[in-house]
Amino acid sequence: MTARVLPPAEWFRVEDPETRALLASTLEDGAPVLDPKTTAIIAVEDEGRVVASQVLITVSHLEGSFVAETHTGRADVIFLLLKTMKAEARRQGHRKVTTIATEPQVAALCRALRGIKIPQQYAIPTEE
Repeated sequence: MTARVLPPAEWFRVEDPETRALLASTLEDGAPVLDPKTTAIIAVEDEGRVVASQVLITVSHLEGSFVAETHTGRADVIFLLLKTMKAEARRQGHRKVTTIATEPQVAALCRALRGIKIPQQYAIPTEE
């Protein structure tokens, strides 16, 4: 068995249904969700078959969203916050941002913003 980073031309070889769904997903402008510039697929191969894989994605993660109780439910506040966040993300060169929605109203907002749901996320240290 060997392990390596698959070049984008070989991503189709991955058998995992979740990864295949991500590979088939596109942003509204038709760009792939998994951009080869910010994505690596790590694969374990046995006799030429990909038997295990993981997707490593460099993302811009949105965290710590807050609205004061006095301004909760005000569309103008959310609109201005999101408009400014999107402009800054574009300025930094990001075509998308990720976030975790733990509350139903946040999940509804993500869907309204045409967000693409990905599986539950965890932060894993990379040190040995």
